[in-house]
Amino acid sequence: GANDLYAMNQNVRSSDNVDFNQLSVGASFSTHKATIANTTDDDVLRLMGPDGGGLYYGARFNFGDGDFVYLDEDSDDHLTIHGNSGIMLSGSYVSVDNMNGTTSGNYVRWYNDRLYYYSSSKKYKDNIQPLEENFEKILDADPVSFTDKVSGERNIGFIAEEFEDLGLEHLVVHRDGEPDAIKYELVSLYLLEIVKEQNTQIAELRERIDAIENNK
Repeated sequence: GANDLYAMNQNVRSSDNVDFNQLSVGASFSTHKATIANTTDDDVLRLMGPDGGGLYYGARFNFGDGDFVYLDEDSDDHLTIHGNSGIMLSGSYVSVDNMNGTTSGNYVRWYNDRLYYYSSSKKYKDNIQPLEENFEKILDADPVSFTDKVSGERNIGFIAEEFEDLGLEHLVVHRDGEPDAIKYELVSLYLLEIVKEQNTQIAELRERIDAIENNK
């Protein structure tokens, strides 16, 4: 039509204030309002930001008529996906490649507002030292039942502030300087050390009992 724009292997410049019913670049037809097609391995679409240092980050791709949903390269090589009401990933599976390794535990962890691969190999760790801790402090923690304010779900667990008060800093996740969550996957570490100590005590008691029995 008169207000349709097609570009096949040529440079096209459109004047300002032109309302295109359909935009198609690299194809002579399209089933969508806007199409960018490419038959080679070259880059297809690039957004360049206003950064003057030659890196050109700071580009933003907005959805809708406000700053509620957008893709933003807020710093060089760092992409932010923002949605005011949340972000949903949908599909048969979700794959995240090239995640950095951090520390021991489950497969992924959330730290400083970033998602990391949870690794256990020493190659990902520096300054490895034995953990000196009073592991029995965790026995003073009281489980509670509660209703989640966000989901409305009835659940059970511990309170992060109580863990902080008990001196269980290694098990507390802080956000903005305040207790925010508990590293539940590391609670078993404390319980394992308690069981090991109890096994040592049981072995000592058995030796005493055997000594008493042998002296009868």
